[in-house]
Amino acid sequence: MELKYVEPKEYFSKEMLEILLKDDIDRIQEFVSKYSWTFAKTYADFAPHEYYVKDKLDEEGKEDFVWFVEFIRDYGFTCKFAGKQHIYFEFDGHYYWTMGEPIEETIILNRCKTDDYQIKDGNMFWKQSEV
Repeated sequence: MELKYVEPKEYFSKEMLEILLKDDIDRIQEFVSKYSWTFAKTYADFAPHEYYVKDKLDEEGKEDFVWFVEFIRDYGFTCKFAGKQHIYFEFDGHYYWTMGEPIEETIILNRCKTDDYQIKDGNMFWKQSEV
């Protein structure tokens, strides 16, 4: 039996991951561009972001939603916002995350603009708030 060695993802640069995951990146781009995002009005003054609601997507969108949530959890990074740790994935000028429920219970996918936030010491802050 021939064994194949695979490097852990942490050893790959962001650029190399983009090359290795090109088909996935293309799928993400199509998914995040296909449906209208809803602005989270309730959080506008302290954590502006947008979201998708899984149940409002068509069947293909629901499948892509689950796939992307799994992708975020596999390839994202951990960071805290307002004292709560989440797994974020940075893509095309946005951070994407969920609230961490099990996949079958996850119904919201969030995103915010990377330009609106900064990360310092493992914590994410809205740039207009006090750091």
